[in-house]
Amino acid sequence: MTSVTVDLKRSPQYIVAVHGGAGYHAVADEAQLKKALKTACKKAIGDLQTDGSSAVAVEKAIEVLEDDPLLNAGPIRFPPDHPSLELTSY
Repeated sequence: MTSVTVDLKRSPQYIVAVHGGAGYHAVADEAQLKKALKTACKKAIGDLQTDGSSAVAVEKAIEVLEDDPLLNAGPIRFPPDHPSLELTSY
């Protein structure tokens, strides 16, 4: 589990949660994965703290997850034994 600490005495209370998807992630990638998840949460919280909308905050978090090569949160991909099966999420 990854967490981000926020001083609630100085900040409005926001809760942002993201996940790194289902399936297996190599133990060797754990630090980079946690960094990406924390960055996604921080981007969303940063937007909320600057009077951004919750929809924009969600977009900011998703962009971080989509841009991380380990998370591959953009196109939905299937294993190589099914190369013709590929969907794209919008």
